[in-house]
Order: sequence, then C-alpha cells, then structure tokens
Amino acid sequence: MLQVKNKFMSIFHHKQEKYTFVELVWTKYTEEMTVLEYRECVQKYLEIMLSIKPKQVLIETKLFFFSISPDIQKWIIESITPKTIEAGLERMALVVTENFFGQLSIEQTMENPAPNFNVRYFDSRDSALSWIREGNVKSE
Repeated sequence: MLQVKNKFMSIFHHKQEKYTFVELVWTKYTEEMTVLEYRECVQKYLEIMLSIKPKQVLIETKLFFFSISPDIQKWIIESITPKTIEAGLERMALVVTENFFGQLSIEQTMENPAPNFNVRYFDSRDSALSWIREGNVKSE
C-alpha cells in the first residue's frame, strides 16, 4: 500500500474493492523544505500518478508549511497538473492547512486546472474520504 515516504511526505495507493485513490500526506517538516526538495517531492508524486493512473487523489495539507512561489505554481500548473489529468485524474480532495500562506499558495496553484476537473477543500480527512467514496460509487 505505501508507495513513497520521505521526511516531507508519504504517498499511499489505497486500492479498495469499491474505490481506489492515491493519498499524499505532507509532514510538518515541509517548514524546512527547500525549493529543490519540493520539486523532487512533486516529481515523485507525478511518477506515481502516471504509474497508477487514479481517477481521484486526496492530498492532506494540514501540516503543509511550505509557501509555493509564483514560479513553482506556474511550473505545477503548466507541467504537472496537465500530465496527471491526461493520466485520468478527475477529482482532487484537499484537506486544508491552518497555515494561511501555505493554504493560499495551494489554492492559487489549483485554480481552474481543467474544465472537467473537480477540486474540493475539506477541514477533515473523514469528510474528504466521504467525498472520494461518493465519487467512486457514481463512477461505477
């Protein structure tokens, strides 16, 4: 089930009978993360998404303290998000951080990724999981 784990994040592939999704959980150490380390984490996430090709992803950002610069936001919008959508990603559940700057940079990065791409923000993992499960039931 565990795909990748490092100081900054863990990525899990949840393969249930009724639904499957990828979960990325950022750690508190993102506060110490460099731009290069962030880019490496995002590249690893992309590799996994291209390999597994899930329709849904849950990203836990409660402990995400890295501020994504406009240049990095642009890189994600132009180079990462389109590739995940081409691989079949349709829905993204984001469990939000209480860190204002981290949350703002995440929201700016996820603005209007594609016409049929659905991004939702949640206060808890449980509510995000409910939405993930609901999406899988409808897509069966």
